[in-house]
Amino acid sequence: MVPPIFSIFLTTSALSFLPLLSSAQNTSAQQKGAQCCKLLTQAFPSKVAQNGTTAYTVDDTDFWSTSEWLSPSCIFQPTESQDVSDAVKLFVENDCEFAIRGGGHSAVPGAANIDDGILITFANMKNISIHTDSQDVQYVSVQPGAVWGDVYTYCDQFAVVPMCGRYYPVGTGLALGAGFSFLSNANGFAVDNIKTYEAVLANGAIVEVSQTNSPDLFRSLKGGGNNFAVVTRYDLLLYPGGPVVGGQITTPENQTEKWLDLTYDYSVRQAVLDVNTHALPAILYMAGTDEVITNTPVYYNSHNSSVLPPIMAGWYNMTALNDTVRQASYAALALEFNENQGDGQFQEQRTYTITANREEYARVWYSFLKWGRSIGNVTGLTLLHCNMPLTPRMMNAGVEKGSNSLGLAGTDDVLSILYFGLSLDTYNETIVNSFNSLFDTLQSGSKSRGLLNPYIMWNYAGLGQDIFLSYGQSSLNFMKEVSKQYDPTGVFQRLVPGGFKLF
Repeated sequence: MVPPIFSIFLTTSALSFLPLLSSAQNTSAQQKGAQCCKLLTQAFPSKVAQNGTTAYTVDDTDFWSTSEWLSPSCIFQPTESQDVSDAVKLFVENDCEFAIRGGGHSAVPGAANIDDGILITFANMKNISIHTDSQDVQYVSVQPGAVWGDVYTYCDQFAVVPMCGRYYPVGTGLALGAGFSFLSNANGFAVDNIKTYEAVLANGAIVEVSQTNSPDLFRSLKGGGNNFAVVTRYDLLLYPGGPVVGGQITTPENQTEKWLDLTYDYSVRQAVLDVNTHALPAILYMAGTDEVITNTPVYYNSHNSSVLPPIMAGWYNMTALNDTVRQASYAALALEFNENQGDGQFQEQRTYTITANREEYARVWYSFLKWGRSIGNVTGLTLLHCNMPLTPRMMNAGVEKGSNSLGLAGTDDVLSILYFGLSLDTYNETIVNSFNSLFDTLQSGSKSRGLLNPYIMWNYAGLGQDIFLSYGQSSLNFMKEVSKQYDPTGVFQRLVPGGFKLF
């Protein structure tokens, strides 16, 4: 049941005295941003960072990729959900554009930042707490400024673990896209393990969204990104935690064929037959040294061992440069897996999905590598290719938990998310255009072989990829109708221009 959309009013808020900007005012984007910041600063004098201040610079550059280093007019740093509610009312009344940032781990320009608008960051909303509901269901409440490493560190103390990202500094926005977790083979995506979202709607209302309260919005948020609301709290279901088996296995280029064999075997056998397994098969090319390495995080959900189980023994059979598999905490693994993934480079990423196929894995990687070597020794040039399986159990796990928007339910085949990442010390238009052209060629090749699946995972997609159409027309139509119900004037389409949009 859709709740009524209330008219926006400011009479009971701290904003009621503020003058409105004339919609007919012919101002530039820069002037408009400055005017909006002036109003915001009047309402929240201690919670707005102005351009030129240290607080502004820190927040404006705290991103994984320099592609997100934009120039917001000011930065809003709320401390509670009511702040966000009041600010959204102000933005709507004054036609102010804004962006929303959680952890800032996106390569898409404008997905979590904005030029000449207001950036909302959650550096002062990082609380984490564990609760038990009336049905004895345990969950962790996470404010949007926390990163998953913080969540693991907190939950490790209580020997519990949520379904969240595998890399320490990745933020909560992952739980609005899809989201792989260490436990995904057993329990589905991160979005499928959200108990409740607390969200601020376009009218400023603060609502609890769950399987029983606004289930249509609940489904739409799970894959809907920033198109429906500002999420101010995530309640994630908890599972038994404690030390587990995990680490990274790194091998040289001459092990690539074995790595491809193992990647395929993990996709169609290991991940299917034993849902306690997890691996993130990754291979890199570093132009500076003309070096290829495979670097695969591996994991097994066992609290009584320090080695991988027999079904994963093949990962030990490669000639390794380094093997860190041991018993470790989730926080320690998330920290280790993020090594050499620091901020400060330009990142370009793209993804597509295929039916699992060993020959296609090889064709795609060797083509990607050939392209990289043809570029030459460009400073900082690194290619990253990851191959992440979607098992039938994973794709169908969300059905009984309120469903999601991804359009994957009912899939019986093992699919593979193919990720293509390009890192450069500085942006190079020629190389980026060539990279994107190569991606299109590889995707077309997979399609011509009958292997392409339409699904595009939000978390790994790049600028211009049509995320929502990839969910299927039925899901897209559903989400558009939900958007019209909860956001009839299109606030999150017009005033939040960044990221992947429904309309």
